[in-house]
Amino acid sequence: MAALLLVIAGLAVTEYVVRMAEQRVAQVRTIEATAILAQMRAQLESEINSVLYLSRGLISYVAVQPAYDPDRWRELAAEVAHDSTLVRNIGLAPDNVMRFVYPLEGNEQALGLDYRNTPEQWPAVERAISSGKLNLAGPFELKQGGVGIVARSPIYFMDDGKKRYWGLASIVIDFPRLLEQARVSAHVEGFDIAIRGRDGLGAKGAVFFGLAKVFEDPVVEMTVHFPNGSWIMAARSSPGVSTPVIVIRLAAWLLIMILAGLFLLRAPGMARSAVTGAVPMRVVAVG
Repeated sequence: MAALLLVIAGLAVTEYVVRMAEQRVAQVRTIEATAILAQMRAQLESEINSVLYLSRGLISYVAVQPAYDPDRWRELAAEVAHDSTLVRNIGLAPDNVMRFVYPLEGNEQALGLDYRNTPEQWPAVERAISSGKLNLAGPFELKQGGVGIVARSPIYFMDDGKKRYWGLASIVIDFPRLLEQARVSAHVEGFDIAIRGRDGLGAKGAVFFGLAKVFEDPVVEMTVHFPNGSWIMAARSSPGVSTPVIVIRLAAWLLIMILAGLFLLRAPGMARSAVTGAVPMRVVAVG
């Protein structure tokens, strides 16, 4: 009976200690995941926004000088591409048809692209036109090969005092290189990382990086902000990653079993010692 009580008490204390340890481990893992995602988010936002900032000069020029001027466009596009290794190509699409691409080499297939006849891209283009604001689309497979995200800006010009739609300026960002420069990986320090929000739709967008299951039980989520859109990043502990809590529980259970076994082995001997060591009672006569 005493051994059973010892086991029950030991297990109760063990589970209490383990529960406290689990809470502490969860807190530490949350802090670690938050730090990892925060660093990735900062890098992604910095890389994306730097490219968008560089493109403003070309967009402003076309808005002021809407006439077809490929030589000047080429000069401005070359400056943008030179200042960022993420830029795959820059395009201008008057009336939504791609008429200019820089650099042309390797991007010939993009020339003549009519967005209205491209079902996988037209919804994002239409949103940019209807909102009148920059739209970040993708990532998706590019016709010229590879995977990219496309920043499209609708361009308007003044004609006899009226604001008219000219077309689109687009900058294709090399998505794999963006991830590399931002040091984004699907598996980092015992965590699985995933990103959702294709076409800048945030929580409503599809998962485009990592495992969709990460969003089922994330340790932490974080929003990547850029103009007129966002992505959601999430992290969860990778399956199979052991924690010290398991070791504590197993070690405690083992210790309890050993102590209980020793107690059972010593109990008969202790009982015999108690019997043989008892002091005989003496009867004293009163007379």
